[in-house]
Amino acid sequence: MPAAKPQLVAGWQSRRTGAFRLVVREIRFCDLGRMSTKLKVKVSERTLFARVSRKLAEDEIALRRCDKKSPLFSELGEIYEIDAGTEVVLGKHINLGEYAKALGLIKPNEIIGNSG
Repeated sequence: MPAAKPQLVAGWQSRRTGAFRLVVREIRFCDLGRMSTKLKVKVSERTLFARVSRKLAEDEIALRRCDKKSPLFSELGEIYEIDAGTEVVLGKHINLGEYAKALGLIKPNEIIGNSG
């Protein structure tokens, strides 16, 4: 791909003095397609939860979080999935990172961060 031509941006006219200032800046473009695999972006657990939830909503499946103080926490785990119509538990103890990778929701330049 040939390099993009730089663009020139001009300035403004002062309201107070009426003088016209010419400011010229050179804007360069880079090919982000080649750079994107080198730059790693952290994806939070909250973002993964939202992505997986949207993907599963197409099949009428919902993700749920179980409170650690709940008596069912040991049985269900922190994240589990249910059928949205019948509310029957379909999956327990879901590892969100592996599940998102299996669904193809994590891009090659993304890594899973622990911030949420």
